[in-house]
Amino acid sequence: MLNFVSNLSGEAHPVSLAKSKSTKLPVVKDVNSCFGFVGDTPQETVLNNGLVINIDSIRYVKDRIYSSDGVKDASGYFAFRESKMLSSNKWIIEVIGFNISIKNTSNKVRIIRWCESAISVGEFSGVPFLDGMKYADANTLNTPDNIFAPGQTISRTVYLPRINYRNEIIGRWIPLDEPLKFNLVLKVYNETNVGSYHIVNIPPIGVFLEQIESSKKS
Repeated sequence: MLNFVSNLSGEAHPVSLAKSKSTKLPVVKDVNSCFGFVGDTPQETVLNNGLVINIDSIRYVKDRIYSSDGVKDASGYFAFRESKMLSSNKWIIEVIGFNISIKNTSNKVRIIRWCESAISVGEFSGVPFLDGMKYADANTLNTPDNIFAPGQTISRTVYLPRINYRNEIIGRWIPLDEPLKFNLVLKVYNETNVGSYHIVNIPPIGVFLEQIESSKKS
């Protein structure tokens, strides 16, 4: 499992989603150009308490596909080969989280209580797992707060809190025929320790058929 960050420019990609479900994996050289944010959902969320949250980029891993059964399992998701050679490595993309930046534009202290917040995708929901945390503390009350002074900006990486026995984060594959949708809900406290829940915009993630076809020809 190899860990990567997508090269998103900060804007949603207004291109169509892939529709086919071929069992033959395409040859892809520029992986980052083949998937990203789709639709009209903004990457910025402005909360009424003065916090401004940006979804800066996608965190993902490349999972190796070792067998023909693995190729079949990957059918319908964004998987690819590195070259046209039969011995070429085969991979599937697994989204595990997001890089985000949060700015406190108010003149008051704000606190994000991550252990009372949630990140979800599909049927799974849990406490956001943050950069710098121990794997053993994933999805627990040990998730630390972030305290924002007036005008302060903090960058965090927010992961799904699903950890396997190898201490690797378990993410979600990207379907070819529909966008992958994550949800993030934050519990934010004000200077008088009154908390409220806020939904953060995360654009859906889709596969770009045009880019895959272009990469195959290059």
